[in-house]
Amino acid sequence: MQYWSERAFPCRCISGGNHDIYHESSRNVFLLLGGAGVKHGVAFDHPVEIIDVAPTISKLLGIRPPAQATGRVLEEALRSGV
Repeated sequence: MQYWSERAFPCRCISGGNHDIYHESSRNVFLLLGGAGVKHGVAFDHPVEIIDVAPTISKLLGIRPPAQATGRVLEEALRSGV
């Protein structure tokens, strides 16, 4: 059985299979970027946020980020001139 909060995302799963959003392994995962415009061998020593992905990919594509995007461009992972 899955219980939902009023915030529109699942809360701790009581039984059955699902991602446990409160467990460290579900909150901290890797981010891998590659391709044209991305620096080779960059490793962050600090966490980045999922909200940073859309602005970063938008910059790589040369388009405006989504209007509601609140993240930042991960400039330190991009080659200059992108």
